[in-house]
Amino acid sequence: MGNKKFNLTKLALAMGVTLSLSGCFSDNDNNVEIKPPVVPPTTVKVPVSDTKEALSFYVNASVVDATADDLTVVPNATVKFFDNGVASENITDVSGNAITELTTATGAFTFNVDSDSDISEVTVIISAEGYFNKTSVIDFGDKDAVVESLITLAKKDSLVVKEATAAASGGKLSEDLTTKTDDDSVTVAISSDVELRDAEGNAVTGEEVSISLVTAPLDAEDGKAAAIDVLPEGFSAVANDDATLVVEPAGYVEVNMSAGDTAIKSFDTPISITTTVKGDFAEGDKFAITSFNEETGVWTKETGEATLGAGNEMTFPASFTTDHLTGFLLSRTKEVCDAPVTYTVTGSDIPSSGLFMVLISNSFLKINKITESSGTLVTQADLKRFGVAKDATVEAILFDVNDFEFGNVASTNLCGEIEIAATAPTTTLVDDALPMTFSCSNAEVDDQLPLGGAVVTYAQTGKIPLVASESANGTYALNGLVSGEEYNVTVNTRIEGFTVDTFTITAGSTEAQNFVRDNCVVEDKEVTGTGSGS
Repeated sequence: MGNKKFNLTKLALAMGVTLSLSGCFSDNDNNVEIKPPVVPPTTVKVPVSDTKEALSFYVNASVVDATADDLTVVPNATVKFFDNGVASENITDVSGNAITELTTATGAFTFNVDSDSDISEVTVIISAEGYFNKTSVIDFGDKDAVVESLITLAKKDSLVVKEATAAASGGKLSEDLTTKTDDDSVTVAISSDVELRDAEGNAVTGEEVSISLVTAPLDAEDGKAAAIDVLPEGFSAVANDDATLVVEPAGYVEVNMSAGDTAIKSFDTPISITTTVKGDFAEGDKFAITSFNEETGVWTKETGEATLGAGNEMTFPASFTTDHLTGFLLSRTKEVCDAPVTYTVTGSDIPSSGLFMVLISNSFLKINKITESSGTLVTQADLKRFGVAKDATVEAILFDVNDFEFGNVASTNLCGEIEIAATAPTTTLVDDALPMTFSCSNAEVDDQLPLGGAVVTYAQTGKIPLVASESANGTYALNGLVSGEEYNVTVNTRIEGFTVDTFTITAGSTEAQNFVRDNCVVEDKEVTGTGSGS
């Protein structure tokens, strides 16, 4: 250790003073005490952790192509959030900022619910170029866990579409118009005496109007969209108010017209629409009509009914009149299921990343994320809201985020328990741990702090992402990876000004990640123990 006495003696000599027996300095002339110089303590700027507390709830949703052969996301989708027909005031991003809409380049998006809100679901209207708009209701219940949701979008070229133009003058067609789809499944007839009106009820101007008819059959061929792929959700509770009955769709058609850039929304006298329904019906049968407002996501029960004409081989024309344009659902009612919809998976264990279970028929579609071998898919209280009929049958499909199918039941009763045998893929799946830290260029020490509280998702390119749960402070569990495959990892730090670029990991050999930021919170810390040698 250095000699303190030696050091003091050299200091005294350098100052031209001597060390007295009392231990004080003196000038020996007038006995004025001279104190040694005060050296201020040395400090350095050290980083202070500003990570957030991990979220116990948020929604991670993906928009997928309903008609693709594999599980493919739809990029560049726009998502709008609605509550009761108006832009929602209850939705935030995962950092707590209020949002009413967002655009997702990757087809995946996350959102949260305002902490003061008591809503248990939100309506989303999703649009993407080349796809038919879809309205979906995302149910998040008690908000006690992260919710992972899939929403399907159908390509426009997979639908039955008819577009036409007609001459107009003075807010009316120049002559009577009858237009139909190429397969004759939808026909619209408008008299030249009908005044064409905009959303405010004013007669439109211009010399040409365009009309668009969009529909899909209940039972579509491969590669084509079925009605259930385009049918907006949420109709069952509106189409009938009898608690013992649920709605069974028979057909859906959307009719749009415009004069230039002005949408034609109503008429002074009704027009006629005819669509096709298939089933064990009879001429003269009646169907309820429910209309859907594609701008607000709200269903409304119409006062009129559709009436079946003469049929051919269980195919019937269903005609009705309307004084406005929108999407129209034709439906009948069935007895509601009397037991909750539950499931049991036998055979293979559920992987740690969970599985998606799809229940689908030509009139029913529900996608659930499951993590246990048994559970409830639709509670007793929600049977009517989801439209679970007592005699309904569905196909049940189990698959994982990598698009590996674990099981399939071609036809099973929807009401009651669904049992499905699962077989794990032969491909090797691995679970990786991803430690993440950050260091600070605006600090004077090179500490690395755990990056906790982030929202982390991972996915193969073009596939749906999964949520990585935080298994320890700054360490995230990436489960259900295909060994050797590359995954894109997205990190939302939830810290203002601290962004992390998406990076790639290889499953089975994931390495720790450290990110350098220049806006850390720092504090001065005194440096102690500055000895001069040994």
